[in-house]
Parts: sequence; structure tokens; C-alpha cells
Amino acid sequence: AMWSHPALTTLYLRDNPLGESGLRSVVRLLLGGRPQIMNIDLVNIRDSVGVQQVRFQAACVGGLHRANLELPQHRALVRRLLRFASDPVRSGGNILKSFRIDGRATKAPSAQRDDDIALPRTGHCVLQLDEALPAPPDATAQSTAAVVAATLRKRRVKVDSLRFMFLTKVWEGLPNEEQRLQLLLACSKDLLFSNAQVKKLSEITHFLVHEVIRCLFSSVEGKTSRLLLCSQVARGRSEAEATAMLNTLARDVSSTLWLHEDNPTGHYRLDLSSPTHFGAAERLMLANAWQVQCARAENYCDTSQKGNYCFWRNETYNDVAFTCGPDWILPDRGVLELDYASNLLPPALAQGMEDTRAQAVADAFAQSGIQDMRKVRALKFLSTRFWITASQMRSWLILLPTWEAREELLVVLWKRVVDYTNVVDRSLFYNPKFFREGDRAHLFHRLGHLNLLNPLKIEDIVKYRLQLGPQEILWEQRRVVFAIALISSREHSAPDATFDDKVSKKEFVIPATWEKGVPTDLVGYLQVSYRSDHGRPEQSGHRKEICQQFVGWPLVIDGEESRKR
Repeated sequence: AMWSHPALTTLYLRDNPLGESGLRSVVRLLLGGRPQIMNIDLVNIRDSVGVQQVRFQAACVGGLHRANLELPQHRALVRRLLRFASDPVRSGGNILKSFRIDGRATKAPSAQRDDDIALPRTGHCVLQLDEALPAPPDATAQSTAAVVAATLRKRRVKVDSLRFMFLTKVWEGLPNEEQRLQLLLACSKDLLFSNAQVKKLSEITHFLVHEVIRCLFSSVEGKTSRLLLCSQVARGRSEAEATAMLNTLARDVSSTLWLHEDNPTGHYRLDLSSPTHFGAAERLMLANAWQVQCARAENYCDTSQKGNYCFWRNETYNDVAFTCGPDWILPDRGVLELDYASNLLPPALAQGMEDTRAQAVADAFAQSGIQDMRKVRALKFLSTRFWITASQMRSWLILLPTWEAREELLVVLWKRVVDYTNVVDRSLFYNPKFFREGDRAHLFHRLGHLNLLNPLKIEDIVKYRLQLGPQEILWEQRRVVFAIALISSREHSAPDATFDDKVSKKEFVIPATWEKGVPTDLVGYLQVSYRSDHGRPEQSGHRKEICQQFVGWPLVIDGEESRKR
């Protein structure tokens, strides 16, 4: 009603239990540019109690949305989604895939006049929206950061100069620090500010400069603009005080500060009530959506954990496991934890950096006095500017004395290696000088069994421990067993295997029938080691075919390159 009202100019919302989600809705309404409201009273807004919250994220609208049409806030959500789906500029095209009421497919209602969308007041509604992202004309699989920025620019509400003047008026009218922080949190998840606007807000209330920049850091477009904001906390302070405040701010915004969407591979634990953590989660969702879109379009191999192409792994919300899929919507609060493991390939003509430059990086590692994990973090941030070879990675791993730093270096750079088949072998991944058995088990957990499978050099595996069970849970491990069965069948060799079903542990022979698929009713742990009687089996044609079928990495062997597309 407020969105389309032609004469409403003042809102008096003092002492209302709107809560964070309600205040976010008010902010979107006021700063979206449509209504004529120029005065609002938000004094003493408090948390809502006993009200069913509605999840809506403007930047990540894809998925299944369920609504109870008896509730007005749910009807408002449905109208919001239908307006978004019908806007080709913001949605990028026809993204509404289905619209059902009480289980029956129905034609989605359209606006009868202005923005009035007629909906029934009873029943349950389910909408499915496709998360296909509107890509720039020159977008490629390697330009994830550009696509994420373009999507946020279209889907968040950009604050223009007129609306910003109104926002500053509301900001100055709030009586205390607590209510200004409430407004900051409401603005942080749906709006897009310029660097100058955030600076202005921080100057109006200089004693809140840290909170203003911390809350709105993820809402500023452009990495350079965000970095320039950090200097605001040091203005008018002594060198020691400025250094302390900059260190505190860098720690508070690190989740967004160090995230690079072109190489998001890594581990994340995000408190979604924090604006910078929420911003990082939002960008990770968009990066995943775009990279999955590219992987499907380019016919890449599916090396995901659950067979759904998703690059999120081991995802939990409030320590409860879930599957990131079309029915999961990013919440406002709670703790999200995940491992991101992209499987996008290097460009066909990618080459490792020159050895002299790799040596310069090694020298900088050796001479720097900062902690090893900080060195790796800085290298990850710069990793989108170079490609390396396996031998160069080995030269860097030698310089890291801690096992944890070596593990992290492999995680953040494993998709920047142009000769991947020389990574997962005895010279690096299975080399006890670099990784212990426990380290490898942890890397399998973080990156996945398929991503660390090398069919060309499967003899280098000391012992492969794989869990078998339902396909929807252990999809990738079953695919690895499938690949081993295919190799065994083609080479007429029998892998050394034992099977543990938690009742007994016994020797096991992988049946020849498994080359057509692994049965789903077998539950337990399979330990496999493989030896081939053939000389240089990595050169065989069937090994290359299996590598392309299950891994899809470019194979560079004796000058020959092969890649599955």
C-alpha cells in the first residue's frame, strides 16, 4: 500500500516492534525512489516478538519461496518477487519458472493497476525463481568478480543524492547511538552506497566512525573505494591510536576485505548478523551461482560433493548440515560455515609465471617476518593475476614450515596450477615432506575426493579410504570408486582393497560389474590401493579418457593437450 500510495508524505513509526527485517523493508521503501515520503519518525524502534519472519534477499532471489497467503507479510513477499521477476532490467530476463497455489500450477497474477497485484487471501503459494545471473556482454568463467558486482548493482537499491539527503535527515533525528546502529544494520544488507556517502555519514557522527564503516563496508561498490574508507578511522588521531583503530577495523571487515570472487576457494565461518560477514556470504552465493552457470554451459565435469554442480561443500547453518540448493535462502542471522571448492579450469592458453618471478615470490616469503598464514592470505588475494606450475608450487611449499600453512597454500592455489596432473602425485600431494596423512584427509574433506583424483597417476595413492552409502550423500566418493573400477577393468588388474562394514573388516575384490556403476545398497568404508602391471600407464589412451570423464582437467603430456568441454 505504501509503495503505490500517491499522496503519502509522512510516516510515524515511533515505538513500533518492526525488528531488523521490518526496518529493512522500511529502508527499501524509503530509498527505492518510488514513494513521495519525505518525513519519517523511527524513534524507539524495537525488536519484533512472536512475529513470523519472512526471508527475502534482494541480491539472491533464486530458489523456492513458500508463502502462507493468510499472512499479510507473506502476500507482500509474493508481490515483491513477482514485481522483481517481471522487471527485465533487474532480473536479467524471465526467471519465474513456476507459480503454484495449493499445489496446482497457476498463471502468476499481474498488476491490474499501477503496482496492485491481486492475490487470494487463503492457501499456500510456492514460487520457483531461476538464479540465472544477468552477465555482462564480455563475461567469461574467469570474470566472476565482475558478474557479482554487476548483479549487486542491479539488485541492491542504489542510494541517489536526493534519497541520501533524506537518509541523513533521518539519521540526525535519531536520539541515541543504539538507534543509529539499528538503522545502519538495516541499510547494510539491501543498499548500495558510494564512498563519499559513507564518509559523509561518518563525519556527521564522528564518534561512530568505526561502526559506520564496519556496517556499510560491504555496501560500497568497488574494492578500491572500500579500502579508501579505512583511512577515515585514522583522521584526527595520534599515530598509535590510528594504528590500533585500523587494525581493529581490518579485523572486523576481513571477511569482505580479503574475499576475491575470482578465486573464492577456501574455508568460511560467517556470522550472518554481522554486515561484513553477511556481505561475504551474499557474494559467495552469487559467485557459486555464476560459476555453476558457467560450468553447465561449458559442459565441465561435475566434481561437486553431492552431484549438483554446487561449489559449496560441507555447508552447515548453526552447526546443522544442509544442502545449498534451490530451496535454501540466505538468512539474516545465524552462523554459516562452508568450504568453497571451485572446479573452473584455467584458460586453454594459460601458462605458469616466469621462473624468475616465482623465485622473487619465494624470496619475499623467506625475507618477510609476518606469520605464514598471513603470507598465504595475501598470496590468495593476488592469485587472480597469475598462473603457476606444480614445480613452482613445490618451491613455495618448502618455505612454509607449518603444516597448516602448506595445506592452506594448496587450497587457495590448486586451481591456479596449469599442470594439475603433476600436483596430485608422489612429488607433491603424496609427498610426506609436504603433507602428512592427516593433512591429506583434511584436504580431501575441504576440496573433495573427485577434485583430488588423478586417474593418470592413481598408483601414487598410498591408500584411498572411501565411504560408500546413499548416492545423494556420498556421490563424489562413489564416483571415485567408479573411476577405479573402470581403470581396473580396462587394464585387467585387481586393486588391493579391504571393506569395513562396521561389523567386520575383510579383503574385498571390486567386481567387474562396477565399471557400469557402484551399487547404492553397499554401506561401509572401502580402502583401496592400486598397482598396474603396464609400463607408464599414465600415457595410455583409456587413462586420458577416464581423466576427462571424471576430472575434466587439461592434460598436458609430452606436448599433447586434451580438455573436456
